[in-house]
Amino acid sequence: MGDNQWDSVSWNKTGEKQKGVSRTTQLNRAMRSGAVDTQKKYGGGGNAQSGTNLNTKALDEDHDNLKHAKVSVELKKSIQQERMAAQMTQKDLATACNVKPNIIQDYEAGKGMKHDIISII
Repeated sequence: MGDNQWDSVSWNKTGEKQKGVSRTTQLNRAMRSGAVDTQKKYGGGGNAQSGTNLNTKALDEDHDNLKHAKVSVELKKSIQQERMAAQMTQKDLATACNVKPNIIQDYEAGKGMKHDIISII
């Protein structure tokens, strides 16, 4: 064990810290002086994913089955009539159903998708 030639090594951060100057200021000074070399990597920092994992030909050909189920005309009219009969605004009905007012607006405009709110109303 006496043959081992182990030297102690200490690690220090390179560069000197300047008191009262922010890191970004120090970095900008170093970049201006040419002490820092930056390189833009091709495609670096992007999280782009190419292609889809679905069969795009099947998706292109199948137009009918890819639509969301919309509210029927009868349901939209019944919601409007019942709300008006109760003398409620859309905001009042939304508050009573614990949903956002734009959901009630979408239902009454026929744009809303079928949702669990139907069981609440």
